[in-house]
Amino acid sequence: MPLDLAKEKITLKQQKGKQTSQILLEGDVIVPDSKPDVKEVLRCQGRVCPEEVKAGEERVAFSGELQISVLYRAAYGEKPVYALTSSLPINDVVQVEGLRKENTVDLSLSLAHLECTIVNDRKIGVKAVVQVRTEAWDTKEVHILEDVGGESVQLLKEKVRVDTPVTEKKDRFTIKNEISLAAEQPNIGEILCEDISVIGEEIRPLEGKISLRGSLPVSVVYQGEEDGMPISVERSIPFSGFVDAPGVMAGTAVDVRLSVPEWSIVPQVDDDGEARIFSVTAVVGVDVCATEETEQEWITDAYMPGKKLEIQTEQIELPWVVGRAANEFVQKETVSLETGETPIMQAVATWGKVILGEMVVENDAVVVDGVLQVEILYLCEEDENPVCVITRGYPFTQKIEVKGAKAGDMMQAAAALKEVDFRLTSAREGELRAEIVVDVRVLRQEKQQAVTELSISDEPLADGGAAAVIYTVQAGDSLWSIAKKYQTTIPYILMVNEIENPDLIYPGQKLLILRKKFL
Repeated sequence: MPLDLAKEKITLKQQKGKQTSQILLEGDVIVPDSKPDVKEVLRCQGRVCPEEVKAGEERVAFSGELQISVLYRAAYGEKPVYALTSSLPINDVVQVEGLRKENTVDLSLSLAHLECTIVNDRKIGVKAVVQVRTEAWDTKEVHILEDVGGESVQLLKEKVRVDTPVTEKKDRFTIKNEISLAAEQPNIGEILCEDISVIGEEIRPLEGKISLRGSLPVSVVYQGEEDGMPISVERSIPFSGFVDAPGVMAGTAVDVRLSVPEWSIVPQVDDDGEARIFSVTAVVGVDVCATEETEQEWITDAYMPGKKLEIQTEQIELPWVVGRAANEFVQKETVSLETGETPIMQAVATWGKVILGEMVVENDAVVVDGVLQVEILYLCEEDENPVCVITRGYPFTQKIEVKGAKAGDMMQAAAALKEVDFRLTSAREGELRAEIVVDVRVLRQEKQQAVTELSISDEPLADGGAAAVIYTVQAGDSLWSIAKKYQTTIPYILMVNEIENPDLIYPGQKLLILRKKFL
């Protein structure tokens, strides 16, 4: 008689491959005829803009561009500082072993290094290193045995943590706002440099959607209409809204990654016809990954007293999130000028970027090393060179508590700079204050055996010997292994030996075992 099998379909997200590589970009920024010769590069800024990602067989092709903006001091110019913009194309391929074109690919590009050098007075050479992180995922369906009816089959069930995907989607929305100049600030002449980032302040899953609340820190440095001196404008634009997320419920575990892939800042005139408004348009990208965390009972072994079973099992890889944590801290540093650097008369703008380095998972914690890179644009106490820029790097180490984490786990981390501020204390020194947020996620991938098929064999069960034995419990034994070996049942062993707690057997203990055919 065939066994009455009940099966369950399990949907799992499994990592197919992970790759980290770098690509080198080289090119030139040419000074247009409308601008004077280059004497000194003050600042070189880059932004990586991905455009297309396409998965194929064991490879991922991607394209985009590196947008470059340069501040420079002219050899003979009427203004203290000038700006140039250019771009370098990105077209490359990453090899990912085992990748299929139907797999999900998560590819991120970040600027690891940027160097601008003067080739001649009309050309600036650019060398950039772009870091490419690629992760490929596959959705796998597995049918495992849930229960067996109709016969006295003994089943070993184990509790298993399973994270099943609920929804994955990419979305974007546009934010438009206007920034008006303060009364004491001069009219806008030309934008020298600009930057927009995104800070997620509250992310909350609701039924069928995710509530988002955050802000866009906007930084613009422009030249005044009359004297051309650099002026800094900084604002934070708040936003809130919802992203549709089918299947998500309140309490669902969600990971949301925000980015600003596109933006534009354009000077506008006010009601008096004067250029005193910045029109800001920013596209916010939202990557959502929602999973349902469940504890299930899987059948990992089976036997049938008196009959031989044919058992099919499968080793299933189970990726799951051990824990998430966010750590917000303030880094304070004293910034001092080095020998040869021009004294500061007034700080104009401060830019910062957080670069994460080595990350180590420990028991119940992760340790993250990083560097806070800072650039300070200031007015100098020197008439010949009135505008200067200094660059500094300050390392940090953060130990973040993640309960349940252990050495060998995988981790993902992201850092955001909420605020950076520089206050001058003397002509050669100032105090820097930065608010940094580091988000970490610890993951674990374990293999778990599950029974997928079960049937009664036509072959007879081998004779196990004596009808009754006295068995001495060995280290590593369980009641399951003993009962299966002697073709009896756990309840019968407990009854015969008057054991009340099945978890309390110990090495050296004597057990009376009666075989099934004599029960």
